Amino acid sequence: MNNYQKVLNKLYDYEKRKLQEIPKMDFLFIESPKGVFHYPLFKTEVEANYYDEVVNSVKVGSSHIHTYEEDSTGTEWFMPEENHDKDKYTHTTKPNKSERFNNTVIDYKQINNK
Repeated sequence: MNNYQKVLNKLYDYEKRKLQEIPKMDFLFIESPKGVFHYPLFKTEVEANYYDEVVNSVKVGSSHIHTYEEDSTGTEWFMPEENHDKDKYTHTTKPNKSERFNNTVIDYKQINNK
């Protein structure tokens, strides 16, 4: 194998590892209380941390947990940190399909309310 092939193989391995690090992203939101929408929320810490890294341009993403009285499952949901700025993740309207993540339109799913 010549040096050119070795470089190509290393580049291929690097890109392959990078792709393996990207989690499957399930974007969620909840209305809690009525008329107040919280998003993005994620099922896993990995998703929320990755979102924080990409959207908020931090080297190591972080997140925090929320539970909602209106959530019929009682699940702990993960929200990207961004200094826990409630104004950034609390909204007066549902998410629409105008938001993008990694050049893909986000299709939010609603968390079931009681």
